[in-house]
Amino acid sequence: MKKRNGFTLVELLAVIVILAVILIIAVPTISTVINDAKESSFKSSAKMLLSSAEKDYMAKTALGTAVSDITTLEGCKKIAKLSSNDYESCKVKYDATGNATVYLGGAGQFDGKYVCGYTSSDGDVSIVDTCTELTDAGA
Repeated sequence: MKKRNGFTLVELLAVIVILAVILIIAVPTISTVINDAKESSFKSSAKMLLSSAEKDYMAKTALGTAVSDITTLEGCKKIAKLSSNDYESCKVKYDATGNATVYLGGAGQFDGKYVCGYTSSDGDVSIVDTCTELTDAGA
């Protein structure tokens, strides 16, 4: 009798079933990791924007330049490197002492994520589903 090389149909089906089980277990875990990484990146952007806004305020104050609230994404791009692909709206408001409050709306990979009213005294950044400060007309 000749010995045949190869796999039987049963062996191939067993391998496919094992791979399917691994896939069922791995996909939700990978999705969670990806979502957590996106949220962490969005939070880091809000912190960076806040820090940049406060530094910009101090620099303008030291130079005697007038400081006003930032109400557009283009204005935010001047103080921090934000991509139009990932952010749809941005506002920065300053109080009398130069402390900034950040409002940031996501787009693209951050679609549906907002940071609404983040200040340096808040500690960690909170991501919310809506922000009326950014969805009002003219935002």
